[in-house]
Amino acid sequence: NALYTKQYNRLKILRLLRQEPLSRASLARLTGLTRAAISLITEDLIAEGMICESSLPTQSHLRGRTPVLLELCEDAAYAIGIRLTRNACHVGICNFQGQLIVQARLPLEKNAEDLMRPIADSVSRLLKKAGIPRRKLLGAGVSAPGPVDALSGRILNPPDFPGFQNF
Repeated sequence: NALYTKQYNRLKILRLLRQEPLSRASLARLTGLTRAAISLITEDLIAEGMICESSLPTQSHLRGRTPVLLELCEDAAYAIGIRLTRNACHVGICNFQGQLIVQARLPLEKNAEDLMRPIADSVSRLLKKAGIPRRKLLGAGVSAPGPVDALSGRILNPPDFPGFQNF
């Protein structure tokens, strides 16, 4: 269906730009889309503030115009990362380009339930410190000792991690 194809192509372009800045011609070559399709999609993404023209210098070509590189706009959106280890909990916020902006380390509570409020408070403090509005958050990812049930998001029964079983 057309809506699915449009979303698929947008994500394909965003994934490529996550790796490195690219010209529209390079995007067309790498995706197999026409230059016209690339122009339409990239103009939409620019209008939405997701991508922007890069200020990086480009090599001039012998023929035609010097290509303009496109890249992800670093402040388009942000993501929260939470990493649980057996010793501590680390909370960080990354920009749309995947760069860590701010982070905090929390002591690990003995019970998973008791850690939820300190994590939420830490996220609030980090957002305020970095001046990031909540509406720009895409979501959060959690890393924890395994085994983990990816479908339910539960930490199952990791060894030496009491208080976190089936959480």
